[in-house]
Amino acid sequence: MAQELLTECVHLVDFYAPHIYVRDIATASKPWGCLNLEDLTIYIVKQPEDEAEWEDRVFEQIGKLCQLVVLDLCDSCGDDDGGDDDGDDDDDDYEDEHHSKRTAIENADI
Repeated sequence: MAQELLTECVHLVDFYAPHIYVRDIATASKPWGCLNLEDLTIYIVKQPEDEAEWEDRVFEQIGKLCQLVVLDLCDSCGDDDGGDDDGDDDDDDYEDEHHSKRTAIENADI
């Protein structure tokens, strides 16, 4: 599902998904169309049976995102099913964390 959204939704600016598989990116029939993406938060899952050269295709896709300000490839959910089972509303914490990252990148002297 994430691959299809990144491919077809050309006006995306911010995108968060729990995960995407290396296989899905590498074997897609079309490249990502969301070239104006500024914030990409997604865990890229490599499976043991994935071919070695597929990683290059993943980095090629990410490399085309010239407007990218925030790139978070960590497993931010912290569990296998991607769910939040503790009953707390962690959305505010998530937004605060990403605002801090964005601010840090924007203020970086590079």
